[in-house]
Amino acid sequence: VVWTPPRGTSPRFPADSLRQMDENDEIWFGSDGTANPSRKTFLNELKMSAPPAPTIWLHTEVGNNHEAREEVKAINPEDSFATPKPEKLLKRILELATNPDDLVLDSFAGSGTTGHAVLKLNAAAPDQTPRRFILVEIDEKIARDVTAERVRRVAQGYTNAKGEQVAGLGGGFRYAVLGDELFDEAGLL
Repeated sequence: VVWTPPRGTSPRFPADSLRQMDENDEIWFGSDGTANPSRKTFLNELKMSAPPAPTIWLHTEVGNNHEAREEVKAINPEDSFATPKPEKLLKRILELATNPDDLVLDSFAGSGTTGHAVLKLNAAAPDQTPRRFILVEIDEKIARDVTAERVRRVAQGYTNAKGEQVAGLGGGFRYAVLGDELFDEAGLL
C-alpha cells in the first residue's frame, strides 16, 4: 500500500518503523483498505493498572437467599421479611460502585440490607470519611418494624437468635416519615 500523510502533516513514525509495522500487519487501513492508517493495538501490548475483577461472584463470597433470611432472623427474630438480599452481596456492590463520602440511595429498602452493608463498610474503614445512606420503604410497618429496626440493631448491637451478644457496628441513622403525598391520583400537585 502506498500512502502519503495529509498535506501539512508528517508520519508519526520513522519510515523504517512504518515498514516494519506494515510487514508485521500492525497497521490498519480501515475495513475497505482506503482509510488513513492507524496502528493496531494488541491485547498483549496493553498495560493494565490492575487485574480485572472476577465476574463470577460465588455464593461463598457474596451469600445467597437462604443465608440472607438467616441473617435477618439472627438480627431480629420477629422480622418475617421473606426476600432479603445477602449483606455480603450488597457490601461487594457498594465496594465496587461507591467511594467513601458517597451517599447511597436505596428506594426499595425492605429488610434494610443496604444500610447494614454501608455501616459494615464504614466500620471496616474508620479512617475514611463514612458513606451515608438514605433508605426509603413505602410500607410503614416494614419501614418501622423491619428496615429501621435492623439498621438500629446492627448500629448499636443486639442479642442474636442464639442468645449471643453481637457488638454494634457504630454509626446511626435518623428515622423520618414522609408527609402527605405531593401528587393526586391524576398526577397533579
